[in-house]
Amino acid sequence: MLENEKYYGTYIYNRENGKRKKNRVLLEHFDEVRNETAIPAIITKAQFDKVRTILEARKSCRPHQNANPEYFLTGFVKCKSCGSSMSGMANSGGRGNGRIRSYACPNHSSRRGKVCATKKINAEYLETYVKTVLTDEVNAYLYATNTKTTVFSLLKQRTIDEAKAAQKHIDRLEDHIRGLINQLANTKIKAIAERCEVQASESIGYQEQHKTRLAELNELLSRIDEIEAEFKAKTAKLTVDDIFMSHQIAREIVGIFIEKIVVDDKTDDIEIVFKD
Repeated sequence: MLENEKYYGTYIYNRENGKRKKNRVLLEHFDEVRNETAIPAIITKAQFDKVRTILEARKSCRPHQNANPEYFLTGFVKCKSCGSSMSGMANSGGRGNGRIRSYACPNHSSRRGKVCATKKINAEYLETYVKTVLTDEVNAYLYATNTKTTVFSLLKQRTIDEAKAAQKHIDRLEDHIRGLINQLANTKIKAIAERCEVQASESIGYQEQHKTRLAELNELLSRIDEIEAEFKAKTAKLTVDDIFMSHQIAREIVGIFIEKIVVDDKTDDIEIVFKD
């Protein structure tokens, strides 16, 4: 209903993406025809546009729920048997065991007839192994080259960019929440008031998520400065936690150093192929 232009009086004939009924005489090459006075309007065009603006704002402010950032090795893990990319998946571990993450070969699934014998590998185990190996590689690289400042500048810039994005979401949500509160105060229609309350509560929840992430990023910036100072003084090496501060940074570092990670189910071997 919120996206239907008929409610402000506009009817569209021969809609370009509309359904075509069987036996209907309709030339497909006709252009769309918009009649803005064909139907009695029950809302104004300004009200319709305002709703559309709010809907677009909600889309841009919501966290990406389908991004699966925790599977940061996706695209790098390859099956030794069939060569397919192994992707992240999660299953319940049974009563009291919680959620178990894995990387699985798609050709091992029943949907593809189990044409590959490679079983899924525990994500925690694989990621820990890769992180440990990469930590040694990164430390060796940093001490063997004169790129310490460049690397740390890159890490800081990535963190600053993510912090700016988080702050932008917070500001957008603040404006959206303020608009909902104003609308709630000015309406006498119960259904609209209830909807405003639900949307405001939902937006406040999203805002708190972004605020929490922003606080983590600010703490991260301070930690990067500390590590850089220690490195310049040659008093410390990077730890796994220092390098893999977030899923996003972990994925970027993997992309810098690693070509692919080959999992051999027959021998239980994990081969990390580094870039030249």
